[in-house]
Amino acid sequence: TTANQHIVSWTNASNYNRLSYVDATTKGQFRLDFEDASEVSLNGNTSLSLLTWYHLAGVYDGANVRLYLNGVADATPSAKVSTIRAATSAPAIGCFAPAVLLQFFKGTVGEVRVYNRGLSASEVQRNYLATKWRFS
Repeated sequence: TTANQHIVSWTNASNYNRLSYVDATTKGQFRLDFEDASEVSLNGNTSLSLLTWYHLAGVYDGANVRLYLNGVADATPSAKVSTIRAATSAPAIGCFAPAVLLQFFKGTVGEVRVYNRGLSASEVQRNYLATKWRFS
């Protein structure tokens, strides 16, 4: 079975967006989901280890969805998302949707940042290098 543990999610009445840890039997990995007219999911390629700190970034640049792990692209850019819908409630950190409060993340979230634009690969790398010393 697959157990999703949501790191951060934001919703409106009919759509959701989320950054999750997915434990598909033995291969844990990160996943980024956007739902509009259809769901777009992007799974990371790296099998994760327990008790290890990771820097994770999900980026939507208006054309593609990208997932970065420790400052490096960890997945092939996905199909286009037509739009990311605005949330009608505050983001939920460590669970899925504030009203539902399900699928809690079984770990520690050190920091969450949300930007009003898509970061470049070099900006993601700089953020990783600037923060890793606090969590390593």
